[in-house]
Amino acid sequence: MFSLTAFLGSLAQYLTATLIVLALLALAIFVAFNSQRIARWMVGFGRLVPRFSHDGPNRKETLIRLYASFISTLAIVLVLLGILRLFVDSAQIIWIIGLFSAAFGLGARGLVADLVAGATYIFRNTFSIGEKVEFVVAGNKVEGTVEDVNLRATLLRATTGELFTVPNGEITIIRNFSRSTYSGTLIKLSIPTAQLAVALDALRNLGQRAPELVPELNEPWQLLITNEFVGATTEVTVVARFAFGKAAPLKARLVAAIDAELMQAGVRLDSVTAQSAIAAAA
Repeated sequence: MFSLTAFLGSLAQYLTATLIVLALLALAIFVAFNSQRIARWMVGFGRLVPRFSHDGPNRKETLIRLYASFISTLAIVLVLLGILRLFVDSAQIIWIIGLFSAAFGLGARGLVADLVAGATYIFRNTFSIGEKVEFVVAGNKVEGTVEDVNLRATLLRATTGELFTVPNGEITIIRNFSRSTYSGTLIKLSIPTAQLAVALDALRNLGQRAPELVPELNEPWQLLITNEFVGATTEVTVVARFAFGKAAPLKARLVAAIDAELMQAGVRLDSVTAQSAIAAAA
């Protein structure tokens, strides 16, 4: 038998549940939309920001992006749990979460690994937005400038213009060019073997005076004989360390000083090549 009271009661419950669901969804959308503002407040508060010795001007923006991504993800998860709670009791929710977690962990291990790795970047200051890095991903090297980072992936802009989206969970090695303590330069000299002894003495003497001639040079350079077999000519490599970022404009100046010193010693070079050598902190 139709009961108007029961019908109205069921309708009221349905409408109430619908309104709560819509309110929770609206809340999740609001939080996700304003996640950047919330993250900026958290970072601006200061105490919620991990401190590192290599904090740079872009570290704050990097943390804002990571916090915003974390806040959006957390809001969506909590809202889904809240909606589920409307229709399922607490005991069943625990079972559902357990089963879902197991199935999700097996079917979306890559996504979970990406999110976990992205969350760790909040506490690991390995790179920041604007820095030039090289990632090793599945055995392949990806190099570029960090444009954006979130819990899921890091975006790199290559020097040739392409944009790489790198899943955080697949990054195995990070090489940060922007945090070197010096810029290395290799200058390879092809010297007649008959004049090798004279050339080495001249290069050693010049190396001791080089920091005075080129103040950006961190220390006297080192000499390496790189030929596997000594023939008519011998290849000698000059290894120099400049203040970070100063190597490129000073290569020509250093090569000219070496050439002048060897000519004064009566040594004529067959060839000279110079190249950068990015090195990690010693």
